[in-house]
Amino acid sequence: MNSVLQRIFSFLFFVLVIFNLQAQVQSGIEKGLESITENSLKAQLGFLSSDWFEGREMTTEGAHKAADYLASQFGVFGIEPYFDTSYFQKVDFVVSENSRAEIYYTHKEKGASKTISFTDGIDFKSSLFYKNREISGSLVFGFYGFNLDKQKESGNILVRMKGFAASESLLYSEMRGRTINSMKNEAAEVAGFSAVLEIDPDLELTPANETITAPAEKELTKYSSGIYKKGYDLAEFPGEERIPVISITSNMADQLFPEWNEALKSEADNKKELPEVNGIITINCSADQELRSCRNVLAVIEGEKKDEIIVVGAHYDHLGKYDGYTWNGADDNGSGTIGVLAIAKAFKEMGIKPKRTVVFAAWTGEERGLFGSSYFVKSHSDPKNIKYYHNYDMIGREENPENPNMNVSYMYTASWQNAEEVVRTANDSFSLGLDIRYSGMKNPAVGSDNASFARVDIPVMWFHTGGHPDYHGPFDHADKINYKKMSAIVKASFIALWNLANE
Repeated sequence: MNSVLQRIFSFLFFVLVIFNLQAQVQSGIEKGLESITENSLKAQLGFLSSDWFEGREMTTEGAHKAADYLASQFGVFGIEPYFDTSYFQKVDFVVSENSRAEIYYTHKEKGASKTISFTDGIDFKSSLFYKNREISGSLVFGFYGFNLDKQKESGNILVRMKGFAASESLLYSEMRGRTINSMKNEAAEVAGFSAVLEIDPDLELTPANETITAPAEKELTKYSSGIYKKGYDLAEFPGEERIPVISITSNMADQLFPEWNEALKSEADNKKELPEVNGIITINCSADQELRSCRNVLAVIEGEKKDEIIVVGAHYDHLGKYDGYTWNGADDNGSGTIGVLAIAKAFKEMGIKPKRTVVFAAWTGEERGLFGSSYFVKSHSDPKNIKYYHNYDMIGREENPENPNMNVSYMYTASWQNAEEVVRTANDSFSLGLDIRYSGMKNPAVGSDNASFARVDIPVMWFHTGGHPDYHGPFDHADKINYKKMSAIVKASFIALWNLANE
């Protein structure tokens, strides 16, 4: 056979190999897509968000049951555990409960020293304390607490008003209360204050001898869950210590600084030197603390390039069971967790080894601080090996379940140029019908577990179907999920992730 014929046969063989590989990949993708069905999603999510798991609050028996279930599903699919012999990554927490404080105010009155004691639950309301400690310092009145000069001597205690001045409504009225509080607390820390007493004129506290309202008669809000009465921190990687912020009644404020109402009338906390209050205040903070554990659940499909990793994750924890109500969290975030399982199964059904390694993760501890994903990143031997992170958090609802739609937000690291294209191509090429709102973010270190990865400069992308009336309420149930939309989101993710795993 002459050299020309050899080259022709070599070329034809190469074309045949490429064609066979493409046909194999196409067939594999079709198998993967066929494994993602509305019925399977509905069955798995219905179970994970049932009362059996008691709201999946981290460190509780319900969360441990949920972790066991998720690990068993990875095993059923034939997907290997991420660790040598286990799907579990233990995460230890320091849990603080029953926060309380004692406050004493010492000042000069008619030449004599006088001490007034204030009662927790009557004069003030304790915040969550993560450490037992005593704080003592001079009082400084700081108006609304936005514009604070750095203290000449750090350790003073700030007295400020809740909210913001009427003259600043255009600046702050569109912000969430949580955002405003974070800004004010950061300003207090930067200025060098060691604690904050925040005057809340609307604060009404229940005297010890007054009948407590029965749980069934209380207004249900997200804060009805007892998880918000606990403080959590990672035992191995503790966060920065925050200054205590304690809400006080106007009656207590009168005794500390009788002129506070007059001072507020100027509404000029950015133009006027902060007045110093005559007296020293002492705050004894304490809480019951206990070491508890929970588990991340991780499985892996190893790629040809073992050290090039894509992580697909969702948090499985939720708000628990309190006062006869169970926060089942079907959308938040049972939907995302089951979505990760479905993608894992689809990858396995393909029967083709990807170029990159793909890790499938169910995180613990997202609801109170992104703890599970943060622990994974901080304890990873080399986070730089993680090329991309794909997050799911609430992918099954819309504002009104009686009026279903295919709307979904897709957010991603703006500098990641291919992030939008891979999802747009998947949605269009396979006619999935999603109405996607694309949003590239310069710094996507907010919102959910994506933040743990974005903080170390790992490109992220995530789907989210938005808020709804049952968000963080006890009526977020599986029968309100839009399984058609959820299925389409999982399919789009599977196709996009397969392409990213084989770049």
